[in-house]
Amino acid sequence: MLPITLALAAIVMRVVFLIRPKLPGREMQNRMMHRFVLLFAGWWILDMALVWVSPRSYKQYYLPLNASAAMLGAYFIDVYAHKFRATQNKTRWVIIGLIGLLVMIGMSWHIFFGLRRNTFGGGKAPKPANGYAQKWDEINYYRKHGRSWEAAGDYIRLHSEPTDTMYVWGWFPGIYVQAERFSAAAKACFIPRTTPDKLAEITADLIAQFEQRKPKFIVDSRKRHIPTNRPPYELWPIWEFNDKIVRFLPPDQRAVENYDQMYERFLHERYDEDEAKRYKVLAPLRKYIRENYKVVEQQRYRAVRSALGLPTLIHESFSIHVVFVRR
Repeated sequence: MLPITLALAAIVMRVVFLIRPKLPGREMQNRMMHRFVLLFAGWWILDMALVWVSPRSYKQYYLPLNASAAMLGAYFIDVYAHKFRATQNKTRWVIIGLIGLLVMIGMSWHIFFGLRRNTFGGGKAPKPANGYAQKWDEINYYRKHGRSWEAAGDYIRLHSEPTDTMYVWGWFPGIYVQAERFSAAAKACFIPRTTPDKLAEITADLIAQFEQRKPKFIVDSRKRHIPTNRPPYELWPIWEFNDKIVRFLPPDQRAVENYDQMYERFLHERYDEDEAKRYKVLAPLRKYIRENYKVVEQQRYRAVRSALGLPTLIHESFSIHVVFVRR
C-alpha cells in the first residue's frame, strides 16, 4: 500500500504542476528533479503491469515496483521538504508531516508485525503472518530444530559425488542448493498441477531424461501447491494397512493395483475426474521409482543429521521430503 500510494501521489502532483503552473510551487518548476518524474512513472507503470495482468495476487509480483515507487516517493517527499523550508508557517507543515508519518506507519505496520488477512482468500487469518516478527520466530525455530529440506540436501551431498545428478519432485529448488548437485532433468522443479494430458507428456519426458542421466537421488517433496486444498502427488505412497502400521506401499503388483483403484476412486469422488486422471497418468513414474530406487533408511538419515550436529526430526523429514536412492 505504501509504495503504491507514494507513487500515485507523486505522479498526480507532477501532472498538476504541469497543467497548472501558477499553483503554489511554481518556483520549483525548473528544478532538475521534475525532469525525471514522468520517466520514473513510466517505469513504475511497467512494473505495475505484472500485478494488473496476473490472475492471482502473488506477493512476489509486487516486488519489482518497489524500486520505481521509491524513486517517485522520493520526489513526493522532496516537494514536502522544499515547502517546509520555504514556508513561514512551519507549524502547519510539521502537523502535515506528522500526519503523513503516521499514515506511512499504518500502511507499513503489517510488514513488521504481520497480516491478519489471508493474502489469497481474503479471509481473516487465525494469527498474524508474513511479518518480520513472525519471520524472526521462524528463524529461531529452524535454527533450533532444523528444516526437513535441508536435511534431505545434506544427506544427498554426503552420499554422492559432485558428478552425480538428482531430481526434486515438487517446488523445492533449495534442496539442489543444499545438496550442491545438478538436476537430471531440464526443468529442475515442477509444480504437478496441470491438465492430465500435459501431465502425461511431462511424465514420459521425465522418465526419458532419467534414463539418460540416471539421477542417483530423487526427492519427493510431497508439497501441496495451488490449489492447496488438494493432496500432493506422491511418487511412492504411504498408507495405513490392515495391521494399522503406516508404511510405504510394497512393490507388489496386486497391492499397487488395489491401492491405485481405491485412491483414484477417492480423488474422483472427493474432487473431480481430472484429479483422478492426473494420479493415473503418473503411474509410469511411480512404477519407475519402485523398480529402480529404494527409500533411504530413516536410521541412516538420523546418523547423518547427528554427524552434522543437526536435530534429528526424522518424522518431519519423511512426512514431507522422501529421499529415494538408485538401486
